[in-house]
Amino acid sequence: DYNYRFELGQLYFEEGLMDLALQQFQLSQRSPKVRTKSLLYMGRAFKGGKKYDLAVEQLQTLTKELQLMDETKKSAIYELADAFELMGRESEAIEEYKKLYQHDIGYRDVADKINAFYERKSG
Repeated sequence: DYNYRFELGQLYFEEGLMDLALQQFQLSQRSPKVRTKSLLYMGRAFKGGKKYDLAVEQLQTLTKELQLMDETKKSAIYELADAFELMGRESEAIEEYKKLYQHDIGYRDVADKINAFYERKSG
């Protein structure tokens, strides 16, 4: 059952067992019911395992699949921007943070990140 796989993946993820978590999310993404959440957690798990390029791929796939700017898409964009930041790819990170800023200025610490970027740029 794919829901069980997803829940097991979450447990592994929370314990920091990223490879085991990924294995479960790779299986659970086959279910339309948990595909979105599975892809988001796969991105987070790759990021947690410092496999930032793989995280970017997963999170880009997810953001393209999601049409509405709901909490899941916001979370995916934020995780994507964070992965870019961790890779030292600031311009790509800022482009993703800008998407969030335009839709929800109060989302997490996006306003701070955008303001800091523009301060560095003008300074």
